[in-house]
Amino acid sequence: MSADEYEKQSGLYDFDGNRMFAENNTGNPRFHSDWCSMIYSRLLRAKSFLAPDGVICIQIDDSEYTNLKKISDEIFGINNFMTTIVVKMSEPTGMKMTHADKRIPKLKEYILVYTGGGKLRLGRVDVPKDQWDKEYKTFLENLSEDDCKILKDIRDNENRTQEDIKRCDSILSGVTYLPLGEAYKKYQVTEKECEAFNFENSWRIIETVSMAGGAKKIADKKKNETTATSFSIVTPENKMYFIKGDYSSSVEQPRIKLLFANDYLTVNPCDFWQDIKTTGLDNEGFVDFRNGKKPLKLIERLITLFSPNDKDIIMDFFAGSGTTAEAVMRYNDVHNTHKRFVLVQLPEDLDQEVKKQTGDKKKETRALISFLDTVKRPHLLSEVGKERILRAGDNIENTMIDKGFRVLKIDSSNMNDVYYSAEDLTQDLVAQAADNIKSDRSDLDLLFGCLVDWGVELSLPYTSETLDGCTVHDYADGALIACFDRDVPESVIRAIAERQPERVVFRDSSFADSPAKINVTEIFKLLSPDTDVRVL
Repeated sequence: MSADEYEKQSGLYDFDGNRMFAENNTGNPRFHSDWCSMIYSRLLRAKSFLAPDGVICIQIDDSEYTNLKKISDEIFGINNFMTTIVVKMSEPTGMKMTHADKRIPKLKEYILVYTGGGKLRLGRVDVPKDQWDKEYKTFLENLSEDDCKILKDIRDNENRTQEDIKRCDSILSGVTYLPLGEAYKKYQVTEKECEAFNFENSWRIIETVSMAGGAKKIADKKKNETTATSFSIVTPENKMYFIKGDYSSSVEQPRIKLLFANDYLTVNPCDFWQDIKTTGLDNEGFVDFRNGKKPLKLIERLITLFSPNDKDIIMDFFAGSGTTAEAVMRYNDVHNTHKRFVLVQLPEDLDQEVKKQTGDKKKETRALISFLDTVKRPHLLSEVGKERILRAGDNIENTMIDKGFRVLKIDSSNMNDVYYSAEDLTQDLVAQAADNIKSDRSDLDLLFGCLVDWGVELSLPYTSETLDGCTVHDYADGALIACFDRDVPESVIRAIAERQPERVVFRDSSFADSPAKINVTEIFKLLSPDTDVRVL
């Protein structure tokens, strides 16, 4: 049955035509169907944007996880499913705990990850350990931090020389070992200060792990050739290890390989992310927007993990408050990269939304409307994102980072719609059709309409200038030059032609008559024959 028939039979409206329940919530019998139809079309479109070596990350809670997994398997291919990341999204406090005797409080959400089908290279994500690993309990003395750095640089360089190896052995030969507890006493570290002392001195606190097989044989041989208590070995695979030499060669797997604590102060979070702070984010990003705001660190981690290339493009087509844009700019600032973002957001009318809401959501939306009033913006969700991106850019001091962005809106064609058949045309209609461009369109409307028609990238630099009283638009340094003024003089046309742009566009009313239009063609044939000339 049609949607109208269904709504009548399901009691969606009363006899007076009033809606009985909200359009898109769980009280609607069609809720899951509506949601599936909405997300399916968007993901199907998203697939066409996904690069072969790219990924798409889709965050969801329990209520639609199973539907989303099936839809995504169908669209992206079950073989391209990479993983589901579980993210801790709230703390076991507040209202959610008041009914813990009736239902298990929800703390987590999921991020489904699908690839574009190509070869993928992941970035490295390290999460700091929140507690000291007690396996690291030996303190090294007679070792400076600079010497420790030299040891590690040589260890990690597979092009090391024999002189480098000798230098390592020289440094290691002077090292002495002290139990960590004894180091506390020697340096008068109180019990409360132990944890901080450990992390501060992690570069010279070690643990020893066992070594067997060929590596142990190499260590045994060198041990017999030196009296030093510490030395280095190099395996046939060109791997260097540091050895604590006061061991018994008769032990099959002695604990002799040195591991420095500061090499292991982080862990890989794998597919269970419980370390990202998700509370107290009301004003993160300079806008008070609670409903659905993603933590900056969550987006930054996704970028770190799945966007290792310098000039990747990150798209968010549920942009909300613009968290992704700020995350990309901050990532570029920290890592000196040149990633770009594309945000897509429907112009959700907050005045209409607040009418449907109740409780805390209604209160939060009213606060958001008040915020938009203070910055003199329309009551649209997309306006929240614009304001946030501007403020986030102002907050980044690095002037080398591109903090600009361009706002584009979907609209109908710039051209007048003509629906008249031949017999309906009259002389006055013909006169009205002399200018076929809609009267409410600006120069920029026309310019960007041409860019779309020509397939020119929409994020390139743009400038404009005045020549002989006419506004001339230059897009991407001559990729396209346009002038939409009326009665453009020949001097302006020649000035444009002399720049030899790839493309040039005028409007029909830019020329006084047909001979003037023909003259333009001749000027470009003479001065810039390779230019693609178009008249709207």
